Amino acid sequence: LSSFLVAIYFLAQLQGLDRAAWVDAYGGVPSSTLGNPNFVSAFVSIGFVSTLPLLLARQIKLPIRTLIFLISALELYVSVESNSFQGLAIIFLGSFYIIMSFLKPLLLKLKKSYLAAFFSLATLITSFSLYRFQDLLSINSATIQARLDYWEAGLAMGLDSPIFGKGFDYFGESYFLFRSERAAVRSPGLYTDSAHNYFIDLFAFGGIPLLLATLLPILLVLRGKFLSIPRLQNFSEKNTAMEAVIRG
Repeated sequence: LSSFLVAIYFLAQLQGLDRAAWVDAYGGVPSSTLGNPNFVSAFVSIGFVSTLPLLLARQIKLPIRTLIFLISALELYVSVESNSFQGLAIIFLGSFYIIMSFLKPLLLKLKKSYLAAFFSLATLITSFSLYRFQDLLSINSATIQARLDYWEAGLAMGLDSPIFGKGFDYFGESYFLFRSERAAVRSPGLYTDSAHNYFIDLFAFGGIPLLLATLLPILLVLRGKFLSIPRLQNFSEKNTAMEAVIRG
């Protein structure tokens, strides 16, 4: 529901219906309630992935299925209009996992030739997507270079105090101090208060203990799911939705 509301507000801003005098910092791309089109894209993409399994569930009635489809279509449209690759990556990875989970019983019954054809098609779609977004994925793109600079600075902060970290909200205060000389020369005035990577942020804030405290529960959940795969027989929309969000 929250991702749907964010998408609605984004659409209203895109159509010029928002009467608030917000500062346009992203070339006309709205930020909805999140302050950054990248955040909007990631948020609504998670909403899209979490509702997609409901479209495949047999017990969902047609009116509810139609409503879910319209919400998913809106969230997909907003993700595309935000011009952010990370949202589309979440949608692609999450959707691929959901579809594979749904088709698992069928795939197990198919002959090797059909399986080869299926995976060839998946490879073709992946290759096309990589070609379509090659400019965004290029290591030389400004966005990629900026994030690599942020990550490098965040890792430097964490390594400077690996046991206790540098404290919460320290990144913004000291980014200029820990960024590399290469980053300073390339983008002297570029500032950020986040590493744009959840785990690097945690490492910079609280060192190795905080990073491990976050990673271990996630790894334990993934391990439990991996071990339970042989026992799963039917498609579960709730489990698949949660797992797709995590993988996305």
